[in-house]
Amino acid sequence: MALRVFIADDSDFVSSAIKTLLVSHSSEWLVCGEAADGDQAIVRATETVPDIILLDLSLPQASGASVATRLRNAIPTATIVLMSAQDPGVLRHLADSVGVDYYVPKSNLGTDLITTLNSIARTKQSSS
Repeated sequence: MALRVFIADDSDFVSSAIKTLLVSHSSEWLVCGEAADGDQAIVRATETVPDIILLDLSLPQASGASVATRLRNAIPTATIVLMSAQDPGVLRHLADSVGVDYYVPKSNLGTDLITTLNSIARTKQSSS
Protein backbone atom coordinates (compact mmCIF):
# COMPACT_ATOMS: atom_id res chain seq x y z
CA MET A 1 0.00 0.00 0.00
CA ALA A 2 1.37 3.40 -1.00
CA LEU A 3 2.03 5.95 1.70
CA ARG A 4 0.04 9.14 1.26
CA VAL A 5 2.19 12.27 1.05
CA PHE A 6 0.95 15.84 1.48
CA ILE A 7 3.11 18.70 0.15
CA ALA A 8 2.93 22.16 1.74
CA ASP A 9 5.17 24.58 -0.13
CA ASP A 10 4.48 28.01 -1.62
CA SER A 11 6.76 27.33 -4.60
CA ASP A 12 5.09 25.61 -7.55
CA PHE A 13 8.57 24.71 -8.78
CA VAL A 14 9.47 22.90 -5.54
CA SER A 15 6.11 21.11 -5.34
CA SER A 16 6.40 19.94 -8.95
CA ALA A 17 9.99 18.81 -8.42
CA ILE A 18 8.97 16.80 -5.34
CA LYS A 19 6.10 15.14 -7.22
CA THR A 20 8.42 14.24 -10.10
CA LEU A 21 11.00 12.87 -7.67
CA LEU A 22 8.42 10.72 -5.88
CA VAL A 23 6.98 9.30 -9.09
CA SER A 24 10.41 8.55 -10.56
CA HIS A 25 11.67 6.66 -7.50
CA SER A 26 8.82 4.49 -6.39
CA SER A 27 5.20 3.57 -6.59
CA GLU A 28 5.29 3.57 -2.78
CA TRP A 29 4.29 7.25 -2.62
CA LEU A 30 0.96 8.83 -3.49
CA VAL A 31 0.61 12.61 -3.36
CA CYS A 32 -2.77 13.08 -1.69
CA GLY A 33 -2.82 16.87 -1.47
CA GLU A 34 -1.00 20.15 -1.65
CA ALA A 35 -1.13 23.59 -0.10
CA ALA A 36 0.63 26.86 -0.83
CA ASP A 37 0.22 28.54 2.56
CA GLY A 38 0.02 27.65 6.22
CA ASP A 39 -3.73 28.03 6.62
CA GLN A 40 -4.43 25.88 3.55
CA ALA A 41 -1.95 23.28 4.80
CA ILE A 42 -3.82 22.86 8.07
CA VAL A 43 -7.25 22.61 6.44
CA ARG A 44 -6.29 20.38 3.53
CA ALA A 45 -3.99 18.06 5.45
CA THR A 46 -6.63 17.60 8.14
CA GLU A 47 -9.14 16.71 5.41
CA THR A 48 -6.86 14.22 3.64
CA VAL A 49 -5.11 12.70 6.72
CA PRO A 50 -1.80 11.87 5.02
CA ASP A 51 0.85 9.49 6.29
CA ILE A 52 3.64 12.01 5.63
CA ILE A 53 3.54 15.81 5.46
CA LEU A 54 6.35 17.60 3.62
CA LEU A 55 6.22 21.05 5.17
CA ASP A 56 8.10 24.14 4.03
CA LEU A 57 9.29 26.11 7.03
CA SER A 58 8.60 29.48 5.35
CA LEU A 59 4.94 29.54 4.37
CA PRO A 60 2.68 32.55 3.90
CA GLN A 61 -0.21 33.00 6.38
CA ALA A 62 1.32 30.88 9.16
CA SER A 63 4.90 29.82 9.84
CA GLY A 64 5.89 26.25 9.14
CA ALA A 65 6.82 25.82 12.80
CA SER A 66 3.33 26.87 13.89
CA VAL A 67 1.73 24.70 11.22
CA ALA A 68 3.87 21.72 12.28
CA THR A 69 2.73 22.04 15.87
CA ARG A 70 -0.93 22.29 14.88
CA LEU A 71 -0.73 19.39 12.44
CA ARG A 72 1.12 17.20 14.92
CA ASN A 73 -1.81 17.70 17.30
CA ALA A 74 -4.52 17.35 14.63
CA ILE A 75 -3.02 14.32 12.83
CA PRO A 76 -0.81 12.49 15.33
CA THR A 77 -0.34 9.53 12.96
CA ALA A 78 1.27 11.71 10.28
CA THR A 79 5.03 12.07 10.11
CA ILE A 80 6.11 15.64 9.42
CA VAL A 81 9.23 16.45 7.42
CA LEU A 82 10.35 20.07 7.61
CA MET A 83 11.96 21.53 4.50
CA SER A 84 13.80 24.81 4.24
CA ALA A 85 16.43 26.72 2.33
CA GLN A 86 17.88 27.80 5.67
CA ASP A 87 21.17 26.51 7.01
CA PRO A 88 20.86 22.81 7.93
CA GLY A 89 21.95 23.51 11.52
CA VAL A 90 19.20 26.10 11.93
CA LEU A 91 16.70 23.73 10.31
CA ARG A 92 17.69 20.90 12.68
CA HIS A 93 17.28 23.22 15.69
CA LEU A 94 13.84 24.39 14.49
CA ALA A 95 12.74 20.80 13.85
CA ASP A 96 13.83 19.84 17.37
CA SER A 97 12.05 22.86 18.87
CA VAL A 98 8.67 21.84 17.40
CA GLY A 99 9.12 18.12 18.00
CA VAL A 100 9.62 17.07 14.38
CA ASP A 101 11.95 14.11 13.83
CA TYR A 102 12.74 14.65 10.18
CA TYR A 103 14.02 17.59 8.15
CA VAL A 104 15.53 17.99 4.71
CA PRO A 105 17.36 21.10 3.52
CA LYS A 106 15.91 22.18 0.17
CA SER A 107 19.43 22.18 -1.25
CA ASN A 108 19.49 18.41 -0.60
CA LEU A 109 15.97 17.45 -1.68
CA GLY A 110 17.25 15.57 -4.72
CA THR A 111 19.59 13.42 -2.64
CA ASP A 112 18.02 13.25 0.82
CA LEU A 113 14.25 13.26 0.37
CA ILE A 114 13.85 9.70 -0.90
CA THR A 115 16.26 8.41 1.76
CA THR A 116 14.23 10.18 4.43
CA LEU A 117 10.92 8.89 3.07
CA ASN A 118 12.27 5.34 2.90
CA SER A 119 13.34 5.62 6.54
CA ILE A 120 9.87 6.84 7.50
CA ALA A 121 8.27 3.99 5.52
CA ARG A 122 10.39 1.40 7.34
CA THR A 123 9.43 2.92 10.71
CA LYS A 124 5.72 2.95 9.81
CA GLN A 125 5.84 -0.65 8.53
CA SER A 126 7.59 -1.93 11.63
CA SER A 127 5.05 -0.22 13.92
CA SER A 128 1.99 -1.67 12.13
